[in-house]
Amino acid sequence: PGPPINVKKSSLQLQADLGKLADRLSAFLEEPPQLGGTIDVKANYDGERYDLDSTGKGLKAANVENVDARLVQKGIYKADGGGVLKIEEGKLTSNAIDADLSGEALSFLDEKKRQGHLKLNAAVRPVELSKWVKDLNLGGPEFRVHATVGMKPEEIAASGGTQLDGLTWKDAKDVVKTAKAKTVEFSL
Repeated sequence: PGPPINVKKSSLQLQADLGKLADRLSAFLEEPPQLGGTIDVKANYDGERYDLDSTGKGLKAANVENVDARLVQKGIYKADGGGVLKIEEGKLTSNAIDADLSGEALSFLDEKKRQGHLKLNAAVRPVELSKWVKDLNLGGPEFRVHATVGMKPEEIAASGGTQLDGLTWKDAKDVVKTAKAKTVEFSL
C-alpha cells in the first residue's frame, strides 16, 4: 500500500463560499456544479489525537438545498501499522438529521489485514428532510435509523434498519401514501 502518511502537529481553518467557488469553476468547466452556501472547518491534529468541527450554512448542491448542519468528530488517527482510525465522538446535528458515529478501523490501509467496525445511529425528521431535497415530499413522525459497517481482511459488510411507521410520501398527483409499521432491514 505504500509508505504511511505521517501527520505532524497541525491545525487547519477553512472558510469557503461555495457559490463563489462554483462561479470560478465556470471558467474552466462547461457545466460547473450548482453549489451554494458557506462552510467553516476547524481541524487539529496533535500526536495521535484529532478533532474536527465543521459547520455548513445554506448548503446547496444538485437537488439538495438550504442545508444547515454541524459535524463534530474527535478521536485517534495513526498512519503506522497499516493505519488506525478510532472515532471517539462523531456527531452530526441539523434540523433534519441528528446522528452519532463511533467505531474504529485497524490496518485500514491494508485490505488484507483491515478490521474494525463503524456504528451509526440517527434520528431523521422527514418534513425537515423534504425541505432539503426538492420533490422528496415526505411527512410523518421522526424515525430512527441504525447501521453498522464491519471490516475484516478483504471484506466489508454493512447492515442496519429502521421502522417507518407513519412515514408519508406525497406523489406527483398529490396522493399521500402512509407506511404502516414497516420495518426495513438491510444487509450488504
